[in-house]
Formats: sequence, C-alpha cells, structure tokens
Amino acid sequence: MKARGGVVHFFLVGRALEQENVDWLKEILAGGHSIGNHTYDHVNVKATKPADTQFRFQRSPWLAEGKSVAEIIRENIRLASAAIKSRLGSDPNGFRTPGGFPNGLTDRPDVQQMLLDSASSG
Repeated sequence: MKARGGVVHFFLVGRALEQENVDWLKEILAGGHSIGNHTYDHVNVKATKPADTQFRFQRSPWLAEGKSVAEIIRENIRLASAAIKSRLGSDPNGFRTPGGFPNGLTDRPDVQQMLLDSASSG
C-alpha cells in the first residue's frame, strides 16, 4: 500500500495490545495509517445476553459476572481506547463494530446511542 501512496484505516482489537512488543503497530501509525477501536475482546454489540457478547465470557463467566450487556460493551470500548492511548500514544481514530451487520445498527438505537455517548465522553 505504501509503495502505491495509499493509506489504510485499521481497526484494532484491544487484546492485541497485550503483546510484549507492539512496535509493528507503532510502525503502522508512523507510516501515516489510522488505527481505530474495534473493542477490546471483539464483542458482539448486538448481543442480548452477557454470555453472548463474546465466547470468552462463556468459558470464563466471572469476567462478565454481574454486568449487563450494555456495561460489557461500554467497558470493552473504553478498555480498547485506553489500551490504544497507553501502548501506542495515540487516541483511536474511529470505531467499527465487530461482526459487520448487513443493516448496520438501524435495528439497535440503544447501541447507536451508546456509541455516540462513548465518542462524546472521550
């Protein structure tokens, strides 16, 4: 892409930032590409039950214990943003939901509002 003068907008799952060395991600940013938030655990933002937000929470239910679906999603977005800022020294550039839904979020105004609220709160 660089050889052709283009740039790519990447969306990063925050757990990737748990790697010891994230220089490869810093190189992406230094190359003029963008990195956005794709949640911390690649959660399903259309889930209606906590266990359905991510398979990881089915295996390890204590990670989501006592939290509503909205709380899990909100925290996943916040954690990914915090990790990007901490490890890469940059705010995330945008947000993309995991899953790619044919109708987007038109059927989930609650999730749309959550994302708007998350964007305005930093």
